[in-house]
Amino acid sequence: MQLSWHDSINRSEVPRHTDPLLRKFTNYFRDDQYDNGVEKMLNAIGEQWQPPRLNSKQPGAGAQINLDQFNVHITCEDSPLCSSIGSQSFVITDTNAARNGFVPQMRFCPQFFDPKESHTKNDLDSFPYIQNPKRRQASWCKPDTKFRDFEVAGTTIIHELTHLNEAGERAGLTPHDDGDRGITRGTEDIYSKSGYSRDPPTAARQLHLKWVDAIKNKTPGPIFDETLNADSYAASVTEWWFMTKCNFDSILGN
Repeated sequence: MQLSWHDSINRSEVPRHTDPLLRKFTNYFRDDQYDNGVEKMLNAIGEQWQPPRLNSKQPGAGAQINLDQFNVHITCEDSPLCSSIGSQSFVITDTNAARNGFVPQMRFCPQFFDPKESHTKNDLDSFPYIQNPKRRQASWCKPDTKFRDFEVAGTTIIHELTHLNEAGERAGLTPHDDGDRGITRGTEDIYSKSGYSRDPPTAARQLHLKWVDAIKNKTPGPIFDETLNADSYAASVTEWWFMTKCNFDSILGN
């Protein structure tokens, strides 16, 4: 789990140090959204964990950064909630704002730790980054692979961190109903809405395309924009990481 946190922070750091022309995650966000929320969200996530030393998995051994950690309680205790939402969940995160002694919680469910679970069993070091590998050579950089082939546990952690109200506040996201008679700035899950794929990264791409079409045709857009969708962040930084490491021009959708 510690390595999964490292992976999520490492990928949130990548866009800060790249060419502005290349850092626009065009499968998931519009051009003007990177500087108006996306970068702030990634910066907030990057302040949650002291990075390891370069080429080392030693926690906290890297260059010192100014941590500004979220007020959140993390637990790995099982709960009926982990399997009561129609399917088994990896992590359940409170979107409610902290108030009156309430501290938002991230609950890591047993499914997250299942060594056979394709969404979370890998980390960024599970395979080498060999570009143009031979057919049977182990590498992250095999041609014609789809998004699902690049998912790591850190993808899920980034997704969940954006649900936190405090993360949304730092990113300047629009306040909205939290579904519990309150207001939150945390992200939503578009894949749970009617008219979208149940696959989170696919739904994130669909949301973006619907907004592009709505703006082009001057028609009303979807129920919320891309910056309020959790997997728009998780999927975009996952794609960016592997596109950079493998020198890919793009990554196919699922």
